[in-house]
Amino acid sequence: MKTEGKSIRSKIIAGIIIPMILIILQSILYFISGHSSFVTGHFNKATVSNQAPESCTILTASHGDKVLFGNNEDWINPNTYYWTVPRTNDTFGVVYFGFDNFWPQGGINEKGLAFDVNALPKSHVNPHPEFPKIDYPFYKNLEKYSTVEEVINAVTSHSWKKAWRAQLHVADRTGNAVVISAGPDGEIVFARKQRGDGFPVSTNFNLANYANGRYPCKRYDIAAEMLEKVNDEEKLTVEYIQSILDAVHQEGASVNTVYSNIFDLKNGIIYLYHWHQFYEVVQLNVLNELAKAPSKSRIEDLFLQETVDKAKKQNFEYQKKIVVWKRVVWIWIFISAVSAFLLIWDFKHQTKVPWRIQIVWVMVTILYGPIGLVTYMVTYRQTIRHVDRKTKIANWRQALRETLFSVVGPAIGLSLAFASFYLVLSFSESTIWSVAARLYGLPLLVGLFLYRAPLIEYFFERRYWHAVHRRLISEVIRNP
Repeated sequence: MKTEGKSIRSKIIAGIIIPMILIILQSILYFISGHSSFVTGHFNKATVSNQAPESCTILTASHGDKVLFGNNEDWINPNTYYWTVPRTNDTFGVVYFGFDNFWPQGGINEKGLAFDVNALPKSHVNPHPEFPKIDYPFYKNLEKYSTVEEVINAVTSHSWKKAWRAQLHVADRTGNAVVISAGPDGEIVFARKQRGDGFPVSTNFNLANYANGRYPCKRYDIAAEMLEKVNDEEKLTVEYIQSILDAVHQEGASVNTVYSNIFDLKNGIIYLYHWHQFYEVVQLNVLNELAKAPSKSRIEDLFLQETVDKAKKQNFEYQKKIVVWKRVVWIWIFISAVSAFLLIWDFKHQTKVPWRIQIVWVMVTILYGPIGLVTYMVTYRQTIRHVDRKTKIANWRQALRETLFSVVGPAIGLSLAFASFYLVLSFSESTIWSVAARLYGLPLLVGLFLYRAPLIEYFFERRYWHAVHRRLISEVIRNP
């Protein structure tokens, strides 16, 4: 019987306790970091959350003979770069912008074709096996084509991956522009701006499917309202587009406008801004940059040291707050680990505790750290040596113990639910029923079947399923 008990105990520890500990720790690290990997199919928007992001504003504005393309690159990585890809016999030269992974976030080619990307939650795209599969990342269109129409033809004549996590804003020197995204039916949709006066704006909701992303968007409303005031060619200036980008820039601990660019698509001029500091602008000529030897250069190296130092100081102040909280969490994790170790040591060397009660107390201590350990010491350890399990203990001790016991199961279930949004299916990709099932169902099931019922079975010597039946209604009512 002892061997069988040890075998059951080992299986439970290996199959339940260790995975739960790993999931809880992983969930904590994920949520305190505030970031997760974001791979946009053929478009890699650095590293962005699976949830609907709040970053990047892109616009194209044309009036008369002017065509300007503006972008705020909002993100957490201050290591921004620009680099060139020279022309060949078969491709156009391109100036790209992005981060230190050198996956282009946007760019402009020598023919005045430009693009940038808004990150979105994942959206399904219908496969089209009758078309050849796309065999290059989207940004390569800048190296292959010179007009929006050519890009649209390329997109419609190929089969893309089954999921997109972005919408693509493309414009050319004629004033033609398009925002390409996945429609609600899974088909690729083109939100067009024809040549001539007017503008499109794109942020982080899908222009073809408002449910895909964060709608309404204040940045979108501000940019659109300001562009509506441009009713003649003289009002469409680089300075005015700069004022729009400044009005919608972002700054804070979670995201910053790390660089901004305005492309004059007619004349091949780049106006570049570092951080969200619009008082200094650097001008680059596309053809002149392409005439140089290909290189990868830090954007900050183009700016005055005063501008760079101010940006670094601001970023340091924002990140310092995050670092402090991360340290607090790591200290708490360490203290909780020490508390759990002391508890297990006590089980092995001092106090004889049934194995299923050991499991409950270990999980309580993992969740509550030293609070769980102290609660064990004052509500259970002090009584277990002197009384049998049916003897009543002081009301306050019993109340404290029962409070932690009643919370630990649902807390584990809730941790599993949040982990599932990260590991299995993100919140934004889930139906309302899936979200409800995980946020309500997992805490209920874990709390009832793994905690309340086993404890009732042990303390009151009832059969397990009788204990489940006894607690079912109260757990359903209490769980929310």
